[in-house]
Amino acid sequence: MEAEWIDRARQLRAEAWEAVQATSAFVAFKKFDDLVVDMGGTTALGEVDVAATWKATTQRAMEAVARRLSETKKLSQAEAAEVALMQRREPTPIGLLLEAAIERGAEIRGTDPLANFRSALSKDDRFYVLRRNNMHFWWLKGEQVPPAWHNASDEYPKDVIEDRPNGGEAEAT
Repeated sequence: MEAEWIDRARQLRAEAWEAVQATSAFVAFKKFDDLVVDMGGTTALGEVDVAATWKATTQRAMEAVARRLSETKKLSQAEAAEVALMQRREPTPIGLLLEAAIERGAEIRGTDPLANFRSALSKDDRFYVLRRNNMHFWWLKGEQVPPAWHNASDEYPKDVIEDRPNGGEAEAT
């Protein structure tokens, strides 16, 4: 998904740059800039590190959004788990998913936070559990399981998504 965003941003940047270069003001500026360079001066355009500028701008925007989210509403356990799974792009064991949810601001309380978290996810229709190599991995209902999971040489059934009843665990047969 990040690749799609950066490709789209590059496309928009190129379109904006073409629009700028097409203006009469830029054409006049460029002629004077070229004249200065021909006379031994340096260009006013210089070498701009667009990637670094874009990265810094994106980072500031992400921090602003995170600040707004943290000021307005905390993510629920399920919301944080969903975000974590979408970012990881693979089924994840409950322990790692718990850590990722906490990192994203979910509050998980009680004497046994892991059990509370597992319970919250098992009651939410967005999630289900895959069993693989005697381990349980959480994944998003309706999302394709990554191809590596289909090609693995273990007991994972390829059609587990379609055959799984709502809720509960998908067991290998």
